[in-house]
Amino acid sequence: ELGPLGMAPWGTPRRAVAGSIYPPAEQIVEVLRSLGWQPDVTADRFLRYTHRRIDTADVYFLSNGENEAVQTLAFFRQSGRLPECWHPETGQIRPLPRFWTTGDGRTAVPLRFEPQESYFIVFRTKLPTGKANKPASKPGTGHDWPLDAAINFPRLVQKGEVRGPWTVTFDPAWGGPEKPRVWQQLQDWSQDADPAVRYYSGPAHYSTTFTATPTLLQAGKPVYLDLGRVEVMAEVRVNGKPAGIAWKRPFRVEVTSAVQPGINRLELTMVNLWPNRLIGDEHLPPDCDRQPDGTLARWPEWLVQGKPSPTGRRSFATWRHWTKESPLLPSGLLGPVTVWQTE
Repeated sequence: ELGPLGMAPWGTPRRAVAGSIYPPAEQIVEVLRSLGWQPDVTADRFLRYTHRRIDTADVYFLSNGENEAVQTLAFFRQSGRLPECWHPETGQIRPLPRFWTTGDGRTAVPLRFEPQESYFIVFRTKLPTGKANKPASKPGTGHDWPLDAAINFPRLVQKGEVRGPWTVTFDPAWGGPEKPRVWQQLQDWSQDADPAVRYYSGPAHYSTTFTATPTLLQAGKPVYLDLGRVEVMAEVRVNGKPAGIAWKRPFRVEVTSAVQPGINRLELTMVNLWPNRLIGDEHLPPDCDRQPDGTLARWPEWLVQGKPSPTGRRSFATWRHWTKESPLLPSGLLGPVTVWQTE
């Protein structure tokens, strides 16, 4: 129990017009620190986090809310245990070899986050000696990459680029062109001169080939395919083997087990969002009655009977969200598509 003496640093709350008045949070933090309490997590870059204790493990979920990669040194109010990085997207669990115990008993861990990335840092395994000492470190090569962070999160080095040409197949059932397109360079669907591509919403199949040198695979290090800019998701296959779904920045998948020396076949199934199809359909005659505000006046008979739109529209919505003048959304694989490997 805090009691009157324990509450003394905060003073007495005073009733205001609405609610109570308390000291700023920064003052409370300083008071706790003066009493010997350390923050649960601190870092030189802003990270959102939660902390949960599960059995004997301390589990931290950390999130980078920035639209850029973040490298930081984080301090955890933990000691005597090995930090592990748990990746929720892949299920991969790996120890972080570079960490040390600070003079005040906390564990310092160099971390790196991709844009908007989140993962778990878990403390569950006791150290043999109960303490880790900071080794000597020096600046790494390229991108100001310190040695400590590079050991926990190996740096990627570009090894090549997939230039095409690209064979792109759209689905005619969703208004796409009947024949595949061959593009020498990747392009935005919404900028195509053909309305069948410009207003297309749905899946499209990309295929091309690229060459992997023997030295790339002999290095014995993971190989990644970075798709560059993707609008909005892509399922990746290399030589017929699924390599994962790229759905967030960075749009990167590991292809180590699928790549072979020489020529490799790359296939992607791209999907975009619905607005472009809805905007394109607004160029066709209406197929239902609507209120002035765009809401549906009544269910159209053709929809009730399960028939296609009599005006050729391929989409239907109970609300008119877009008009034919609305700007189209960038769509498709925009790249560049590059090959990377850990250093």
